[in-house]
Amino acid sequence: MAFSGKAYYITRIENLPSILERGILSFNRCRGNRVKHESFALPTIQDKRERKSVPNGRPLHDYACLYLHARNPAMFLLSKMDPHFGRLCVLVLDAASILEIPDVVISDMNAASKFAHFYGGHEIDRLDFNRIYARYWTHADQQDEWLHKYQKCAEVLVPDGVSPTHFIGIFVQDEDSNQEILANGCQLKTKVNPELFFMSGNI
Repeated sequence: MAFSGKAYYITRIENLPSILERGILSFNRCRGNRVKHESFALPTIQDKRERKSVPNGRPLHDYACLYLHARNPAMFLLSKMDPHFGRLCVLVLDAASILEIPDVVISDMNAASKFAHFYGGHEIDRLDFNRIYARYWTHADQQDEWLHKYQKCAEVLVPDGVSPTHFIGIFVQDEDSNQEILANGCQLKTKVNPELFFMSGNI
């Protein structure tokens, strides 16, 4: 499979007004500017990312982190553990233009993984999109399954933040969420896509 040219950002509907105005800010930029937002991040995962730095780059929390495929193990975990999962939506971004931003980094799997490799934005073709875009990540070989779970969460890391000029649209879980976002004046295209959020209950 070839790179789709898109990237994705999972967030809560409550955060959309700020994101549509300011863009997607890095964890540290958001914290430093005291930007209020509703977080769904698990503390154990944030602690792990807090301690990670990009080789020859900056701390991971200095980057706005986007997924190359939103229907991934992170989303599946949220569907099982987040009591407010129904409030999540997915921003769709023009990754092709984002990769042109200076000092953008891509990871071939979850950036916090000790097995992750990091590349410049122009090296996007080095990633295994057959694995990243695969519908299933379960395997008979347990180690291969663990590796595939990490690969499904490959990321685009943008220093400091991502401008709203790169936003394309928004995926939502149901029509109620869709109408709520539109009622708040969102100008982006929205689409109901329950499958993206594992609404069928299947991996």
